[in-house]
Amino acid sequence: MNIALCMGINDYYEHGIARGVVRFAKEKGWNLSGYGWMFGRLDDITGWDGDGIITRIESSTDADLFAGLGKPVVDVAGAYSRSAFCQVNNDDYLTGRKAGLHLKERGFSNYAFCGVEKVGWSKKRRMGFADATGAEEIPVFERSLEWWEELDRSESLNEWLLTLPQPGAVFACNDTAGVKLTSVCRQLGISVPAGLAILGVDNEDILCELAEPALSSVQLDCEQIGYRAAELLESLLTRRSHGQTYTSEILVRPKGIAERESTRIFVSPDPLIREAVNYIRTSARRGLGVREVAEYLNVSRRTLEMRFRRVLGRSIHEEIILSRLGFAEKRLISSNITVEAVALEAGFGSIQRFHAGFKEKNGMTPGEFRNRGRRG
Repeated sequence: MNIALCMGINDYYEHGIARGVVRFAKEKGWNLSGYGWMFGRLDDITGWDGDGIITRIESSTDADLFAGLGKPVVDVAGAYSRSAFCQVNNDDYLTGRKAGLHLKERGFSNYAFCGVEKVGWSKKRRMGFADATGAEEIPVFERSLEWWEELDRSESLNEWLLTLPQPGAVFACNDTAGVKLTSVCRQLGISVPAGLAILGVDNEDILCELAEPALSSVQLDCEQIGYRAAELLESLLTRRSHGQTYTSEILVRPKGIAERESTRIFVSPDPLIREAVNYIRTSARRGLGVREVAEYLNVSRRTLEMRFRRVLGRSIHEEIILSRLGFAEKRLISSNITVEAVALEAGFGSIQRFHAGFKEKNGMTPGEFRNRGRRG
C-alpha cells in the first residue's frame, strides 16, 4: 500500500505519531510518502495518486481540503472534524480530568485555564478540567496557537494573570502555553508554584526542563496514537475494497503526569499540614513513618494526627500510602521494570501489601493498570 503521512514532523507530538505510523508500516510493508528526505517525495497532496492518508489537520481550510480528496483519511489532531474523514485522537477530556485531579490533590481551590481558541482539543481539555475540579466558574484565557508561539506578545496575558487569586493553579492546554505562562509569571514577580502552579500538556521534555521553573505536564501516548491511526487506515482501505465505508473516532488515553517543580507543592490554610504533606510527598519512598513526620515537624504525634484528619479527612499513614501509590502508578506506565521493582522503588517493603493497597485504590491489580494504560 502507498500511504501519505502529511505532517512536518517538527515537534514532539509529531515525532511520536511518526514513530507509531512507521512501526505499523514496517510490519505491513507499506510505502510511506511524506514531506522530507526520509520518505518518498510528496509535493502536492491534491495530485498524489496513493491509497490513504494520515495527517494532522490544524485549520478549517485543511479540514475542507482533506475531506474533498476522495481518499480514506485519518486525522490525528482532533481540532476539526468532518464526516468525510476519521480520527484517532488523544482523549482530551480525560487529559483535562487528569490535570484537574492532579492540581486538586495539591490542595488548590482556585483554578484557571489557558487554551487555544476555536479548536476542539483545547475545548475538551477545558471541559474535563472544569469537571474534575468541581469549580463553578473557571477564569479562561484563550488565543490562537500562533499567538501562544510568539513570546513577545503577552500584554493581555499579563493583565489577566494579575487578576487571578493566589495561591492558585493554571492548566495550560499545551506546553507552549505553559512555558509562556512561566516566563510571564517570572516577569511579573509571581512565584511559581507558590503563587500560581502551572501544568501543561505534551511533556515535551526539553521544553519543559528549560522552563523556569521546570514545567509539569500531562504525558500523551503519541506513539500509540500513530500506531492506532495506521491500524484504522488499513481497516478503512480493506472495507473500501469491499464497497463499505464508515466514519469513526478512536480515543487514546494519556499516560499520566510528568511532575516537575511548577506543581510540586501542597497548599493549605494550615501551615503545619502544608509542611507535613510536602514533606511526605518528597520523602514517602524512603521508608517514612508517622513518627518520623511528627519528629521532623517538632510536634506531638497526637496533635499532628488530629489536625491532619480535620483538614484532609484522612490519617498521616494513609497520606504516606497514597503518595507511594501515586509514584507507583506513574512508574507502571512510564517504565518497563517489573511490578516487584516498582513496589520497591515506591517504598513498599511487602509486595503483598503493595498489591492489596493498589487494588483497593484503583480497583485493579498493578499489572492490569499497566496494560490498560498502554492500550489507550
